[in-house]
Amino acid sequence: MRCKSKETARSILLFVLAAFIATILGCGGSTANTPPPAPHPAVVQHASPAKVQEQKAESVPAPAKETPPPAAIDPPKRPAPEAKAKVTVSYIGNRRSHIFHRAGCHYVRRMNEGNKVEFDSRDEAIDEGYRPCKKCRP
Repeated sequence: MRCKSKETARSILLFVLAAFIATILGCGGSTANTPPPAPHPAVVQHASPAKVQEQKAESVPAPAKETPPPAAIDPPKRPAPEAKAKVTVSYIGNRRSHIFHRAGCHYVRRMNEGNKVEFDSRDEAIDEGYRPCKKCRP
């Protein structure tokens, strides 16, 4: 009796395993993941005209809404010529080291605000006893 139960259990196990492998590989008879079949064209032709209108209305995509043109971007405003005339500082010196730099030099940003001295020209800085920076070479 024991042999028959082992053989039955083995055959059931093989059957379940085969079905499992078939579903994984897509060979199984499961239709859960398959899309429904498309309706036959002859069926649509015999439908009532109202139904045909509804189907056409559903299949036609809605027209795209026109987007308004982007707002015009104003160009950046240039400073007035008077504003440029006011900004005449081109050299900045350090009171402690007696070295002067161009206004955009790396060392000017690192300089303590209390030590900054403004010069309008290179000659003015040299006359005050400052020497030029060796990095920005003003």
